[in-house]
Amino acid sequence: MTASEVREALDTLDSGRRARCLVLLCEPCLAHVRKYFADLGNRKYRDSVVGLGHEVDVDLPVRALAVIRAARGNPSASVLDSLIADYQEPLTAHQDDDLRISDARAEYAYLAIYNLVRSCKNPDDKAIGWLVVRQALSATGPEDPTPAEVDEILARWVTAWPTA
Repeated sequence: MTASEVREALDTLDSGRRARCLVLLCEPCLAHVRKYFADLGNRKYRDSVVGLGHEVDVDLPVRALAVIRAARGNPSASVLDSLIADYQEPLTAHQDDDLRISDARAEYAYLAIYNLVRSCKNPDDKAIGWLVVRQALSATGPEDPTPAEVDEILARWVTAWPTA
């Protein structure tokens, strides 16, 4: 299966099943996030606007995946709003370069899980779902994959999709 065929197939799934499929792809991302943020120095940052110190909640991506998995891909709006609110500070700091994630795989992994939450919040925006796929593959796939390797990885992922 080519990447465009996989994207087309993903886009045809109902929102809950699409989210469950994306969870499968994001689960290996947790290892990269945990490994990177295991170093306390990577978790702490200072807000350049007001100078407050912050620490990244390393369990936030774990909670996000657990909530989406437990809700079978359809968490309530209030739960998603809460997760997005929890991500707000670290993502703003990341965009402002206050929180620098120096390991590219960990950065893609962190962002993939956040965007999975966004995808659940905005299920009609299928571009977010495909962003999750690209970020998760960047986090967990080969360093410089060939198109054939990407197609193979995506084909294996599609065969693992939940059937209901």
